Amino acid sequence: MSSIAKLQNILALVRPDLLRMDQDLATVLRPREAELQPLLDRVARYRGNQLRPALVFLAGKMFDGVTPELVTCAMVVELLHTATLVHDDILDDEAVRRQKPTPNRLHGNEVPVLLGDYNYALAFHLAVQLHDPTCARLLSEAVRVACQGDITRCLHRGDEAWDEERYLEMISQKTGSLYAAACQVGAHYAGGDARQVQALWAFGRDIGVAFEILHDCLELTGDQDVVDRPPGTTGVRRLTLPVLQLLEHSGDQRGRVLQLVGSGDPSSASACSLRAEFDVDAAVTAALTQARRWTERGRKTLQTLPEGPARDAMIDLLDYV
Repeated sequence: MSSIAKLQNILALVRPDLLRMDQDLATVLRPREAELQPLLDRVARYRGNQLRPALVFLAGKMFDGVTPELVTCAMVVELLHTATLVHDDILDDEAVRRQKPTPNRLHGNEVPVLLGDYNYALAFHLAVQLHDPTCARLLSEAVRVACQGDITRCLHRGDEAWDEERYLEMISQKTGSLYAAACQVGAHYAGGDARQVQALWAFGRDIGVAFEILHDCLELTGDQDVVDRPPGTTGVRRLTLPVLQLLEHSGDQRGRVLQLVGSGDPSSASACSLRAEFDVDAAVTAALTQARRWTERGRKTLQTLPEGPARDAMIDLLDYV
């Protein structure tokens, strides 16, 4: 069974809710200007496993269940995630996503920048229509933190002083913040109390960090079904956790690792050469050990939350990672 199929089995509990969200999104994403529709259709393919909105629904099902407000929150989360992917492709100069050319490859950078902004604006247009402003408040803060993390990532792309602690802080901001907010708004709008809402925020952050570490590892060793690109085509332009592990154990070959990573120059990046010349598997194993620490934190947090199918699905997600 493929990785995506396994994940879909885990998320079966919320599949009807995700389908309802998709139907509502199709209506929301119908622009007034027809020329915008092909662009929106292209980035709609970015949705993939829809894990972030699924977490909104799973968190909601721990309490009072899925309400129309929760569907709106899930749409907001999905639109924000889509916007970040459009902008990430520009920042990383990606040519392909989901086996299709990226908007920046087709149109240059100007149109995709505005397309990402369009998704951000649409997300917050939906959020501010909710009677309770919590969705807009929490998700705007999540976007701010994610942007802060991405700025840090760009400023230190080839920084030889970059270390594991700073990497983990960065991905906690860049990736963990939206996972955390997804769980947080799901719990809030379904009636969770303050302690439960905070616990689900922590769970979301922890699983988000674990998934990001996993993703960085898979970009080097490669399950294309998971990373959405052929292994070796991305991932070594940044000092990710497995690359940091390589640097730590490369001795007098540290300079060669940095050369292959590119020290900020994407044109010299080569995951294939890294795999050929260094023990990438050992580095990945060390990185995955760190990911397991984050999943174990998430598992402990879940033990404080209400039992039931939603919590079981979240535990299964941790096992999947």
